[in-house]
Order: sequence, then C-alpha cells, then structure tokens
Amino acid sequence: MKTLANWVRIDLRALAVFRISLGIFMLCDLGVRAWDLRMFYTDFGVMPRVPLIEKFSDDGLLSIHLMSGTLWVQAVLFLIHAVLALLFTVGYRTRLVAVFCWMLLISLQDRNHMVLQGGDILYRVAFFWALFLPLDRYFSLGRDQLRRFLPNSFPHSEPSPSPSNPESPIWTGSVATFAYLMQIAIVYIYAASYKFQGADWLSGEAVYYVFQQGYLTEPLGLYLTHYPRICEFLTQATLWLEAIAPALLLISAPLPWIRLLAIGIIFGLNFGFGLCLKVGPFPWISSLVLLPLVPSIVWQRLYPLAGDKQEPGSIWPLQLALAGLLSIVLAWNQADLLPGTIHFPRPLVTFVRSLNLDQKWDMFAPGLAHERGWWVIPGKLSDGREIDVLSRKPVTWEEPKQLAEVFPTERWRKYMFNMSAARNSEYRLYLGKYLCRNWNEYAEREDVLQTFEIYFVRRKIPPPGKETIGKEPERLSLWRHTCF
Repeated sequence: MKTLANWVRIDLRALAVFRISLGIFMLCDLGVRAWDLRMFYTDFGVMPRVPLIEKFSDDGLLSIHLMSGTLWVQAVLFLIHAVLALLFTVGYRTRLVAVFCWMLLISLQDRNHMVLQGGDILYRVAFFWALFLPLDRYFSLGRDQLRRFLPNSFPHSEPSPSPSNPESPIWTGSVATFAYLMQIAIVYIYAASYKFQGADWLSGEAVYYVFQQGYLTEPLGLYLTHYPRICEFLTQATLWLEAIAPALLLISAPLPWIRLLAIGIIFGLNFGFGLCLKVGPFPWISSLVLLPLVPSIVWQRLYPLAGDKQEPGSIWPLQLALAGLLSIVLAWNQADLLPGTIHFPRPLVTFVRSLNLDQKWDMFAPGLAHERGWWVIPGKLSDGREIDVLSRKPVTWEEPKQLAEVFPTERWRKYMFNMSAARNSEYRLYLGKYLCRNWNEYAEREDVLQTFEIYFVRRKIPPPGKETIGKEPERLSLWRHTCF
C-alpha cells in the first residue's frame, strides 16, 4: 500500500504553500468581483433573483447569495467571505474554514453563471478536492501558536511539525491526492481531446483565429497575427504540449525531474496565455493549482526536514466515496466529449451540479469563429440626442482599435460575449432593464434615456497572410428596449 501511496504522494509543505497562495487568490478574486458587485450580484443588476430562479437555474442551484438582492447584504456576504479567506490563508481551523470558503465560492458562482469562465471552473473543482487534503500541517496558525495565548486550552495536544523532528510527517498519499492529481490531468487531457476534433487546430490556424477575435486579445497577440508561421507553430505547440503534459504528470511520481518538466510545460502555456490573451483569472489559478504537485526535492532545498514519514490518510469510507466521485467526474467529461456514449440519471446530474463538479474543458475548441465583433448601443435621450449607451459617447460604427479595452473588467467582457450568442437571447431583456436603471438613476431631466437598440457588429476575419477580405461589417440587431 505504501508503494501505491508513494506513487500519488504530495508533499505537505507544497500543500501549505498552496493553501497560502489559494487564500491570497481568493481575496484578490473577491476584490475584482466587488467592482461589479451591483451589476452582477444584486436585483438592480443584469441578473435579478426572480428570473434566475424561475427561468435560468437548474435543479442543482444552491446559493446563499440568493437570500437577498440588496447591495448591502451582498457586501456583507463578500466581507464574510474575505474574512474566512484570510483565516484560511493563515491556517486557522483550516478544515472547517475551508468548507465555509468553498460553500461561499460555489454560492457566489451560482449567483451569476453568465460571468464565469474556465478559470472559475478550475478554481472551484480544485478547491473541492483540496478540502480532503491536509493543508494545515505547515506554515499555519496551529495549536502551538494558540497555546501561547491560551495555555490551558490544549493540555494534551501534539506539537506542530518542526524541521528537526524526524517524526514530523513530510508527505501524504491517498485517494484524495490521486483525485486531486487526476483533476489537474483531466483539464489538459480533455482540452487536448477537444482540440484534436477541431479542423483549425489540425491545420495549424487556430491560434491565429483566437488572436484575431479581438475582444480578449492583448497587444502582443494582435501583433503575432501578422506572422502566420509563428501562429502555426504556437498552434501545434499548444496542441501537443496539452496532450503530453498530463501524461507526464501521471507517470512522474518516482521521477521528480519529469514531474518538474510537466509542471514547467503547463506553467509555460499559462504564461503564454496571460501575455497574449485577457482570459481573467485562468492563467493565475491554473498555475496556482500546480503547487501541490511540486516534488519534495524542491521543498527540501527551501525548507529541509528530517525523515520521510507519511501523513495518515482519511478513513476508508471517505476514501471510497472520493473514488466514486472521481469516477463520476471522469464519466462526466467523457460524456461531454462523446455525446450519447454515457447517460446520467437526473438525480445524479442534480447531485453533481449541487457540488459544482460539472465541468467542460473545451477552451477555444473544437470549432473557432472566423469572425470578430463589437457592440454598438445607440440610444435616444429625452432631448432628442442620440448617444452610445455603452460608451456614453457619440455613436460610431467603426471597430474599436482595442476591442479588449472596451469593457472595464473581465467579467464585463465575458458577460457581453455571452449576450451575443443566440442561445442566451432570453437574458437580453434583463440587460436592457439594467441599462435603463443605471443610466436614468441620476440623469437630469433632459438626459433621460428613453429607447435604445443593442447591435452586435461582426466582421469576417481574413485568412492567415491576408489583411482584409473586402466585406463590410454586418450589423445584427439583438434587442430593442423602451425604458418607459
């Protein structure tokens, strides 16, 4: 059994650094979301609770944030979440606090699913599996620290691990560590699998078309579109590195340098994504979740410990339950990749979604749009003037020079991109109502917004090596709205 445990071993120091990093990320994520608190998480915004519950939710919706649609209640929930994130970071009552942090995380994500992206999915599923790992063995506000202030509260407690104590556990290996490792591998196994189904990926043109999308492209990505051969190389590199990296992760337990190579490959992909694309938290969280996989040879140099003792795993019923959940997650991903091969009963679907373990890793795959677009929302004010409701400037139909800079935050960009999809047409009514409320709340009498129309202007992307295809942009009217 120890041989099997050693194959999926995770260093306890790595888990401690992961806990601290995840806590800091949690605080940063809350801070970024707080900028759009009113728009995305209150009844004043684009997703009021009544239509969310009655029209847009599934059976697995569980959100404490639905208790109230007022700004102050949401602010209090954000504050509670931040306090718990801080306690999680320092390692105070880590297991209990981690459960509450995870519950608030999935509650927050369920409150408005239209602003979520791949990084959010990875964040919540990695956090779930981390709940069953010993995150607080090192670098935590444990009992030794509390004993200084409350000497009578822990008369028989064991001391925290120390570098000089050969009995201090260094690593753990269990079904929980295997499940965590498999979840990270699943992301890239299925990301590569979807890409191998895409014609643009197989032809080497995918990265070119991704960078030409515009709405999430950094200046470096736009610059690289002028060099089709470089884009072709990046396409093939992404495709094959995503396929190779998870295999290296799964076979590299006894070969730490191979494990470091796999981590380096994934980190390099994430770094490249972050340089070329505005994909929100994805590069950060996808790099952060690799920390538990860093092998002991690294931590022995940074924080040397004596011995090689294993931390005991969880009780076998819990291990068995985790194995069952991991099997379901694998089947879920396979069912999405090959529709019709696996069918889930409705109660099981509800169960998976209630735990927020539903996932799909089809980033930029299999198919890619060969067009890019932007938003124009001409509105009529009470004094007869026409103005763009989105930019609050005179209406222009010209393509913005930097599409990614049109919206102030990643959440805004993701939400508006989702609004352009035909499958989300029923959400546009609530966007229209929000735009009216937000504009007219403090508008002067002559500046009251009366009507507007939401357009998505799209332009064909020229093939690699060509500057233009000579066609005029197409204006698609998505929604007409009257404020009164």
